[in-house]
Amino acid sequence: MRCAGLVLLCAAALMAEGRPPREIAFEGRLSMPARLADGRLISLYAEMRPFTEMEKENAVTPVYRRLSSDHGATWSAPERVFSFAAGKGVFAFQVFPVVDRKGAVHAFAVRYFALANKERSQGHSELFHAVSKDGGSTWTEPARANFGHNYTGAINSIIELKSGRLLGALSYTSDNFIEAVGQREFRVVSFYSDDSGATWKVGQDDMQVPFGPQVVHPGAIEPVLVESAPNQVRMLIRTQTLRFWESVSGDGGATFSKPVASRFMAPDSPGAIARLKNGDLLLVWNDIQAYPNGVTGHYRQYLYGALSRDNGKTWTASKRVGPLEQPDAPRSRGDYPMLCEAADGSVLLYYTRFGLRPAASYVDQHNELVRLDPSWWR
Repeated sequence: MRCAGLVLLCAAALMAEGRPPREIAFEGRLSMPARLADGRLISLYAEMRPFTEMEKENAVTPVYRRLSSDHGATWSAPERVFSFAAGKGVFAFQVFPVVDRKGAVHAFAVRYFALANKERSQGHSELFHAVSKDGGSTWTEPARANFGHNYTGAINSIIELKSGRLLGALSYTSDNFIEAVGQREFRVVSFYSDDSGATWKVGQDDMQVPFGPQVVHPGAIEPVLVESAPNQVRMLIRTQTLRFWESVSGDGGATFSKPVASRFMAPDSPGAIARLKNGDLLLVWNDIQAYPNGVTGHYRQYLYGALSRDNGKTWTASKRVGPLEQPDAPRSRGDYPMLCEAADGSVLLYYTRFGLRPAASYVDQHNELVRLDPSWWR
């Protein structure tokens, strides 16, 4: 009886402390998930072609849907649900999903015609948007979403505000060419829609940050957004200063304050932030000051998470959340985190993994999925 009692006490203590992160195995391809109105999870991805085919007249690009009815533990087989039009350009693999308060699914994707990191080119890419009102079975014809510029490299954050506004922020290539690094300066622009994506308006433009010592792409890169109060939005910006910079908006993302250095140490890599249904904030990023052996390999070698219970005023100590398997493989890294809260209260962390499979690339990605228990930080 004493042993049984000890087992029960240990189990109760484990539940009180929360379960540590655990990887979810899946077969085939999977992109970042979003939670549907009925509690299921949806993942959308496009059939990506090599960037060498950007200037070719390509056939249509299929988009596939996968669903999970058990909070991400298992996923349905891929089902082709719509296609991007034929023509020049290559679509990114990840199709970014946003489920609005009415249950409609918004799918965003970038079509690349020319990359920005060659010679003095600003690059050329376009943002596309499609909508489904039946859980991703049928879709509107994909249409361009105007963000005011001719190139962005990636989608990291598009959210719905409590007002119903769809708000996004993207980095873009400016006219400022930096001779020292042979690239154009990146800056940030916000864009938004108040009619469920039928039309788009460009918000604050030309958001800049100082350059830093760790330059991959100079300037303000890959911002992420979270609503801190009705029509109040916080933005965290990837920089080369070994720290996120942050900006705030009081008008639903139409304008933002001048960016300032945040408290979060980070390499030239984006983070992910999500508001949970209980109001807490969860931030996942490459927290370089918490790496167990210091920065010994790639700057993006580990992902850490921290929780805030007071709307971002204070944060728990960060804890490592990925990679979980063989994290110290040579040149291993985990980056481009995305977060989705499942209906059971757990949070799914989706990220891109390099250094574990030699063949992995941005075209042929190796992605990992980790289940996080928010009570683990308590």
